Amino acid sequence: MAFGDSEKTRRRLLDATRELLESPGESHAGLERIAARAGHSRQAIYRHFGSRAGLLKAVLADIDERGGAEASVRKVLDAGDARAVLDGLVAWWAGYVSGFAGVARSVYAGRASDPALAAAWDDRMEALLGVCRLVVDRCADQGRLRAGLERSVATEMLWGMLSIPLWDQLTVDRGWSEAEYRERIGSIASVALLSARPARRTDGLSPPYGPVKPPA
Repeated sequence: MAFGDSEKTRRRLLDATRELLESPGESHAGLERIAARAGHSRQAIYRHFGSRAGLLKAVLADIDERGGAEASVRKVLDAGDARAVLDGLVAWWAGYVSGFAGVARSVYAGRASDPALAAAWDDRMEALLGVCRLVVDRCADQGRLRAGLERSVATEMLWGMLSIPLWDQLTVDRGWSEAEYRERIGSIASVALLSARPARRTDGLSPPYGPVKPPA
């Protein structure tokens, strides 16, 4: 099989799986159903992804790749001041999560009874936790992490604030707009995680950053 044909097959399988995940009652679709939807055989799935779990992980990772998540996170981390970094993360997430909410709901709902869905969910949540860790590290390195708050705990707190089920409850069940979610979750994160002023250094050196504004 030519390289171009192989990539087309892979793309069809990814797209077919995502379509099924976005369809009511199809989150547990097996390999035969997925392969038929894509117009290929089960062997094509094994060849490209190794297993159903591998395929589901690849689908969620593909959403991030096609959505430019990595570049967006780099831009967030380059924002400078800790408050700007934190606000940038929440602002990006507020606009980003709606693009794959249907898939996320399906995977989350089915993960309790489907190990492959659970593995795919856990893989992406670990990726999000890693992003939160980078943001918290950036804030801590600027001396802006709230006194007494450990980096690991701050990371988990931020991760919880960006929970997809929480986003669903607030934007769907309670009707928050994207702007309201961004402003309110951003404010909560700032109050919970950041100190009003940079921590005083004890090594006699000046902080490696410019003046910062306290949280609003």
